[in-house]
Amino acid sequence: MDKGIINDAQCRNYVCHRCTDGEAWHVVGGAVAGGVTQIGSNILSGRKWYKGVGSATVGGGVGGATFAATGSMAAASYAGSAAQSAVSQAGKYITGKKKVTWSNVKNSAKMVAKDTAVNGTVSLATGKALQGAGKLVSKATSAVKAKGIKIDKVGRLNSTNKGSPLRRKK
Repeated sequence: MDKGIINDAQCRNYVCHRCTDGEAWHVVGGAVAGGVTQIGSNILSGRKWYKGVGSATVGGGVGGATFAATGSMAAASYAGSAAQSAVSQAGKYITGKKKVTWSNVKNSAKMVAKDTAVNGTVSLATGKALQGAGKLVSKATSAVKAKGIKIDKVGRLNSTNKGSPLRRKK
């Protein structure tokens, strides 16, 4: 990464540096996906739309950064889940919902560990399933193109074979 995330974090100068190889978009995309997914989940489950959006956004960003740095979906899934849970637990202390006691901190650490294991595994399984679906779509698209059928920008099929019913007249 050219003057990438690590340099930006070290010098705290986010304006002067830019990512020329596109890895920073993993962080932005992860953060946006985390927040949007949490909003959708909240709406579907009847909770206030904003509940947990901050921690989900942080978790998504950490997951995206981890994937950009390692290329590992597993590492990204577990790191993002750990960050989301840790931020959520920290928020409870900051807002006064929990008092800082050894017992509460111990329970929060257990909760972060449990959330990381469960949510990281679900995230990894979901990611692998979506990755498999993407490969299937890619293979299907390649097979269609091999038959002389083109797919235009809006997804319409057009055959280059003269006798094909998919051939569009000009």
